Amino acid sequence: MTTPALSLNLYGMHLIEASAGTGKTWALSALIVRLLVERKLQTRQIVATTFTRAAAAELQDRIRQRIQEVWALLNESITHPERAVQRASDNKDVLGLYLLDKLTVTEKQAASNQLRLSLETFDELFINTLDSFCQKILREFSFDVGQGEPREISEQDQQLIQQLIHDALREWRSQQDPRLIEMLVLSGAITDVADHERVVQTVMNFLSAQIAPVADFQFDYPALEHFQSQLQAEDWTGWLETWARAKPYFWGGRIFANFHESFPALIDWISQASLEDVLTMADSRPEMKLLSLFEQQKFNTNFNKSGNELPWIQDLLNSPQTQLVTDFALLRRRLLNSLKQAKAHLHHHIVLHVREQFPQLLAEHRETTFAEQMHMLAQALEGESGQALAQQIRHRYPVALVDEFQDTNSDQDRVVERVYRQFIQSEIQQNRFKIDDPDAPCLILVGDPKQAIYGFRGGDIHTYLSAKKQVSDAGHVHALDQNQRSVAPLVDAVNAFLSHNDTLGDGVDYPEVTPAPRDHAPLVDQGIENPTPLRLVQLTEDSDELSQTAWRIMQLLQASDQGQLQIKGKPVLPQDIAVLASSHRDLNTVEQYLQAANVPVWRQSKTSVFLSPLTYDLAAIMQLMLSPYREDYFRRALSGLMIGKTLTELDALEQQAMDFAEQQAAFAIDAQVWAKSGFLAAWQRIAGRYQIWQRLARDQGGVSGVSGERHLVNLRHLIELLHRQSERRVGAHHLLAWLLRQVAKPSERGDEVERALPSQSGVQMMTIHGSKGLEFPIVFAVGIKDKALATRTKQPEVVFYLEDEQRTLGFDSQNEDILDQHAEREVGEERRLLYVALTRAKYRQYLFLKAQKTNSKGQTSLPSFSHWFPQGVADFVAQHSRLVQIEAPLPESADWRYQPPKIQHSELATRHIAHRHFKAWGMTSFSALVRDVEPVKLEVMLSNDLVAPEYADDELEGEYFVESRLSTPAASVPLTAKQLKQEQAKQALELQMKQGSLLLPSLDFEEDIPSDDVRFRFQRGANGGNCLHKILEYLDPRYDDNARSKWTDTFTKQMQSHAIPDVDPESMVPWFRDIVDAPLPDGAKLSNLKFNARVRELEFHLSLKDERIDGDALVKRLHESGIQVPQIHKTQAIRYLKGFIDLVYEHQGQFYVADYKSNYLGDGLQYYTDQAMKDSMTHSGYWLQAALYLVALHRYLKVRLPGYDITKHLGGACYMYLRGMQAKSDQTGIVYWRPDPQLVLDLDAILGQAQIRSGV
Repeated sequence: MTTPALSLNLYGMHLIEASAGTGKTWALSALIVRLLVERKLQTRQIVATTFTRAAAAELQDRIRQRIQEVWALLNESITHPERAVQRASDNKDVLGLYLLDKLTVTEKQAASNQLRLSLETFDELFINTLDSFCQKILREFSFDVGQGEPREISEQDQQLIQQLIHDALREWRSQQDPRLIEMLVLSGAITDVADHERVVQTVMNFLSAQIAPVADFQFDYPALEHFQSQLQAEDWTGWLETWARAKPYFWGGRIFANFHESFPALIDWISQASLEDVLTMADSRPEMKLLSLFEQQKFNTNFNKSGNELPWIQDLLNSPQTQLVTDFALLRRRLLNSLKQAKAHLHHHIVLHVREQFPQLLAEHRETTFAEQMHMLAQALEGESGQALAQQIRHRYPVALVDEFQDTNSDQDRVVERVYRQFIQSEIQQNRFKIDDPDAPCLILVGDPKQAIYGFRGGDIHTYLSAKKQVSDAGHVHALDQNQRSVAPLVDAVNAFLSHNDTLGDGVDYPEVTPAPRDHAPLVDQGIENPTPLRLVQLTEDSDELSQTAWRIMQLLQASDQGQLQIKGKPVLPQDIAVLASSHRDLNTVEQYLQAANVPVWRQSKTSVFLSPLTYDLAAIMQLMLSPYREDYFRRALSGLMIGKTLTELDALEQQAMDFAEQQAAFAIDAQVWAKSGFLAAWQRIAGRYQIWQRLARDQGGVSGVSGERHLVNLRHLIELLHRQSERRVGAHHLLAWLLRQVAKPSERGDEVERALPSQSGVQMMTIHGSKGLEFPIVFAVGIKDKALATRTKQPEVVFYLEDEQRTLGFDSQNEDILDQHAEREVGEERRLLYVALTRAKYRQYLFLKAQKTNSKGQTSLPSFSHWFPQGVADFVAQHSRLVQIEAPLPESADWRYQPPKIQHSELATRHIAHRHFKAWGMTSFSALVRDVEPVKLEVMLSNDLVAPEYADDELEGEYFVESRLSTPAASVPLTAKQLKQEQAKQALELQMKQGSLLLPSLDFEEDIPSDDVRFRFQRGANGGNCLHKILEYLDPRYDDNARSKWTDTFTKQMQSHAIPDVDPESMVPWFRDIVDAPLPDGAKLSNLKFNARVRELEFHLSLKDERIDGDALVKRLHESGIQVPQIHKTQAIRYLKGFIDLVYEHQGQFYVADYKSNYLGDGLQYYTDQAMKDSMTHSGYWLQAALYLVALHRYLKVRLPGYDITKHLGGACYMYLRGMQAKSDQTGIVYWRPDPQLVLDLDAILGQAQIRSGV
């Protein structure tokens, strides 16, 4: 099988257009495996996004499974290559066969190690929605984005928008004439806030779209009064008599003939009508029918030929009275149009107000929304600073896969473009793109424009088409065109249906797909496999598609009961059938028909879980914990469904004073547990004490009318929501207040609606939008809006169109081209909605052909699907009789009732489950291992001018216990870090007095650096050390005297960030030139290391054996090698040892660990000799740190470096004491340690790898 997942190169830009059912998820998982194996990427370098969290969870499971399968296959291929090939071939594992053929034996071993590491670090692989990725970026680069402190996603955004609409509505009304407001209210243009929410929500889905201005409006109040006075003064007797005389000449069936008797009522109405009547009279009234002719002045069409030739009739039509009625009708139309313009003006005002004020209101609440976050990030990526931010994002995440790209909105697309597409396109066009760069970016977009159906939620097909053009210019466009979902006859039928006229709107066409060569188990209908998979039901005037859907489902189930219809040799069950509709109203109707026949139905709930009666019980229990001695709270909590005490039991309990007090005291303890350990811990105590889960499981609905299963699912759901909120909201009272708000105003958020019951099954019913990404054996599609042409029936509230290639929203456009654009957009989405409905079925698809109707003018409605069948349905069926058939309506199945098949339950056998230790995901680090332990004591005497050394951020911090030599032996007191240093200085002075001063040896240094040099004056301690580390992280070590400002700017920025005052950036240049030019082992220097030969801040996670660190074994093994290290903390339930290595670099084929130390040892280079630094290393436990770093590098190279040999490739560790480094000598400032390789291997084994060799 040829698939882009195996053929595309893993650099640059790619777009995969994946038609429905073509194995898109498999392709994404295969691509990620290839990225891990072929590009040797770490999991944390890859981003994979999709449209919904549910889809992301499924994709995550599939990717993990694919990695595990390939890892097992590669391991097998190393020892049994032929067996591995056979197994992959038998399983039709094209990815496995591809890798087995591509990789050598050595590469397979490296790939196996890489995939094992990927599984261990799988949680670092980001798989979520684009909105969640935006959140992650804003957290990690908050300083660059300018966001400041991170904000919570708002749960009251709808309430805030309602508040803003109310404010804008009130403001606009205050600026208008009261008579206009009266007319707007009477005409229904101004109602309450809820009626404007739909327009605002539509616009808020398009935050980057421009809003077209709305023309001002005028309302001629005096004209109406003037006309009415004229009408009242006019004598209408003769005019009315003439119209009565004209009755014989009216054309039969036309308005005059049908409503001529209403002429007197018309005159009475227009001369006496109030303002309300003028604006609100229904167009269906006879008077309004007559008035419409005067407005349109279509008199001649209502008279027969003889009447049109009579002079007195022409005089009637040209009379002043006729002109007066005509002018009134035109005035009324102008008034109504002005009201429409006023309504558009109001919408424009409200939308602009909400757009401007909503972000500010969210900021006041320290909240945001996903859309606002995405908009902020898109704006932050603009300009030069935006390019720098994009570069940082690409550096951290060089590879991105974006699924469902056709549903992205403009802000999401701008983020993807500015981070990836823009840069890649520029580099390729200027021939600067290097595929040999391990950090070269790769962007893979996956989408299907034929499934772009979320325009109402902000999805914009225009952004997809623009991105496709950009990718095709500087990348590659691929296609997945083999349908893996449906049987071959159904694939051919859908091809035939859509290919007759393949336009899906907005420039999207339908390319035919081919059925995959898969062995689908067939659907057998009366002994025939997969007969005519596309069924068109021809409706009559006496039948409708909703009832026909229900009766046809009943017919299928009856045939299944009789053994005539089977799938995979089993009867067709209700859950094998799906009904997909355009609206919930249609689903409600079908559901009623099915339930009347006892056919089970499964439908996604729209009920909030906060409407469950258990919510009130939870609130009562929480109130009781906060006030445990209030008797009314106690009785309410215990009498609910969860605890279930009866009034008799409560009265009896009150008589037992001790028991009553004990239970109240227990709730008081629960409150303390809540405050200390969180709500979940307190809840578990209560649930266990009263056996709440067991009680609800026994409830069969006798008390509440709700099954115990529903109670259990809802309660677990509520506890999860409360626990999640408890992690965000500090304090018990805040959590209770949040719960009560949800009860008062429950929402229909996806994570708050009731979950499906595990036992629930039946005919699956959902909207077509909700079915996207799903598949069903048999599908009925109902409520399809078959729009053959872009017709306009009424002025839309919001008009969508493109202006200068930018999405624009308008409210009052009268431009025909713009209105045509809007209508074509709607028609395109309807056509693509039909495509989605047609591609869900695996075996059979049902559509309905509506009966053609003739109106009063003799016009016949277009036949169903006329866009797809220009020659008619009959011609289409005749051409494809093997694939399609037309069926007649069924009669009602009034007496039939569904009887579910009897299931024979086999007795369940139990098996013994071996005891397993819980594998925690805890982590530790070097700092945690040595925190609070006693440093190694040094037998060293200090000179008169030397005080205790100053240590940096990776030294001992916090609170320490030292035994003072100046007090009694029992005096062990806690000291802060600063006090510890003062104590060390005192101890040094005491040693001086007892043993005399010790003079350090005099060394001959090539440069004389004064004691007041900036390196010795630079701030000591953790903050200063952090600043120096950051400078070296961001500084380009290749100094250029002509670009000296690059260095000084870096110094200034980091010192300002760390609040280090009074240091001239210029004075630091000589010091850092010493640092970057100082000689490292084998002639290396920081300044001459190639960019791709060094990795800064390399993060590692070492997996540990038995979830602990054997500190005694580590210390013992290091002591055997002559390395003195402090004792370390014992650890339990720890899976990983984590850390960051300041620098890993490669020089002459060897790889080195480098660590920067800002420790202050004295005011001169003579204090940074080899022995002084080694003593410092011993005192601080740095030898242990260096050993752990070398183990981490060893493991890393084993996975990433083909042919790795520890004796050849592991160079050692360089510890750089920054204050003592000099450019022309390695005598000071640098400690180089290259331990025996066997020591590294043994430490690796102690931490959890291969067994230790004997004889060490």
